[in-house]
Amino acid sequence: MKVAHIICSIKNLNNDYSHLQWLRMFFLSNSYTLSEDWINHSLVIRNNKPRFQPAPDFDYMKVAMDAIHTSDVIIFLMTEPSTFTTTMLRYAQYTKKHCIVITRNKTVIEIINQLEHKEFVKKLDIRTYQRTIKKELL
Repeated sequence: MKVAHIICSIKNLNNDYSHLQWLRMFFLSNSYTLSEDWINHSLVIRNNKPRFQPAPDFDYMKVAMDAIHTSDVIIFLMTEPSTFTTTMLRYAQYTKKHCIVITRNKTVIEIINQLEHKEFVKKLDIRTYQRTIKKELL
C-alpha cells in the first residue's frame, strides 16, 4: 500500500480546510495510507467550524521529517508560503522525494524555481489540482 503525507502550515489550514479534506479523501479512497495524522493534534471545533492551532508538546518538524522518509508521495498545500512548509519542501527535495506542491502564490513558485532538485517537484495550481491529481495518480 502506498503512503501519502500532506504538509501545510497551520496558518494556511484555517483558510484551506476544504482542500485538505479533498486531498485526504482522495488518497484514502484510492488505496493510500496517510502517514502520521498530525491534524488530530491541531484541530479544534469552535462554533461548528474547524480551527487549527499548534498543539503543545507535539514535534511537527520531527513528524514531517519522518513522514518524508516513509512516504511515497508528499503533498504540500502551500496557498501562502510559510517557514515550516518551505523548510520541509527543501528537505524533501534534498532527499530526492517526489513532491506535489499545490499553490498559485508567486512567492511559492519562486521558491520552487530556486530549488536545487526541482525535477522532483511538481507544481499544481490550486484551481485545477483536483483534475490533475485524478488523472495522474489513478
